Amino acid sequence: MHFRSFLISLFFLTSFIFEVSAQSIKISGQVSSEDGTGLPGVSVLLKGTSIGTVTETDGSFVLTVSKEGTFEISVSSFGYISQSKWFSVKRSKKIKVSFILKSDSRSMDEAVILGETVRAGRRSGCYFELFAGGFVCSQRGAD
Repeated sequence: MHFRSFLISLFFLTSFIFEVSAQSIKISGQVSSEDGTGLPGVSVLLKGTSIGTVTETDGSFVLTVSKEGTFEISVSSFGYISQSKWFSVKRSKKIKVSFILKSDSRSMDEAVILGETVRAGRRSGCYFELFAGGFVCSQRGAD
C-alpha cells in the first residue's frame, strides 16, 4: 500500500516538474555592429522585469520568460547608441530578435583608471590615462 502511494506521489511530482519547465519561453537574439560583427558583452534587459543577460562572444543571447505577453527588450553597450524593441511572446511561436548597434560619436576621448598593488606592506601604483593614441602610466607616491 505504501509503495503504491509512493508511485502515485512520484507521478504527480514528475508531472508538476514537466509542467513548470514547459511554461518557460525562450527569446533568442543577436546583437551586431554596423559591419555585421557580433558584439560581446552587450547588456540585454527585458524592461519592467529583473530578467537580463549579456551577449556571448559572437553577440548572441538567450532570455527566458515565464508567461506570454508584450515586452520591451533593451540593449546597451559602451561606445554604442542604445536600442529598444517591442515584441509579443506566445508559447507556440519562436522568438528571435536582432539588433544592429550604431557607434556613438559622443563617446569619451579619454578615461582615467586608478590601480594599486600591495607588496610586503608597501603600496605602490599608478593611474592610467587612456586616449586615442594609447595610454600613459603616471606613478603615484608609495606609502
